[in-house]
Amino acid sequence: MNREWLALKRLWPFARPDRRLFVIALAITPLAMLLSLLQPWLMKVAIDGHIVSGQFEGLALIAGLYTATIVLRYVVEASYSLALAYAGQRTILRLREHIYTHLVGQAPAFFDKKPAGALLTRATSDVESLGDALTAGVVTIVLDLCMVIGVIAIMFTLDWRLSLVLLSTGPILLIALSFCRKKIRYFFAVIRDSLAHVNAYLAERLGGIELIQLFNHEAYTQAEFERRNTVYKNATIRSNIYDALMYAVVDGMGTVCIAVMLFYASSDLFNASVSAGLLAAFISYLERLFRPLREFSGKIAIIQ
Repeated sequence: MNREWLALKRLWPFARPDRRLFVIALAITPLAMLLSLLQPWLMKVAIDGHIVSGQFEGLALIAGLYTATIVLRYVVEASYSLALAYAGQRTILRLREHIYTHLVGQAPAFFDKKPAGALLTRATSDVESLGDALTAGVVTIVLDLCMVIGVIAIMFTLDWRLSLVLLSTGPILLIALSFCRKKIRYFFAVIRDSLAHVNAYLAERLGGIELIQLFNHEAYTQAEFERRNTVYKNATIRSNIYDALMYAVVDGMGTVCIAVMLFYASSDLFNASVSAGLLAAFISYLERLFRPLREFSGKIAIIQ
């Protein structure tokens, strides 16, 4: 992680002019988290306090509060998403202009050593990937971490014994996510390099197309291009495989946790102290716990 954060630190001079937007996005993320955490608790109150007991007085108020939290949560999330997107694109604009100024200031010997296609890849698609890291990774990672901490704290407040049972699956999940993240990190590096090689080779061959046709080297250049393109294709496929595996592990572990929770809730371990509302709340909190874990790993991969 240190390497990723050091790389992001180097982007700060380009993001500094829009620091207010980044601060605003960072400041309103706790509100989005609180609104999300409030919804399962309202569901528990509605089920245990009104539906199960048959006391429907006040249920309309709970339903209204639940609806209000949903609407307000989407407004808050849309606000910080727009702020991040606007600030991130302006940051990337400055970075791309800086790269162009840097390139045109180089001596001719520099361009003799660096293929034009590789430089084009660095200045376009690689910079675009940095934009994805800014708009979909950095600030929202803070929200994911806050969400995980908040969900665990509320679950222990509601029922610490059931929470311990569910968190017993945590080490397996963390090991699997760490394995997938390392693999994705490796293949993302291969993807960036192989794409640069493909673009460089294509630019060079198009620039010397007269010589290729003159010496009848079309078949050779075609085979070499296909070889480079295959490396890029294989790395992309493997990164997608591990990315899909990461999501599958999280979703599968969430299903296992629900099954374990229902088993222990129906046993004598809790002396039938687990109510229907508590089960519904825990299932909803589990979804809010595993989704940030899954997205957190994906965002770390984007930053990498």
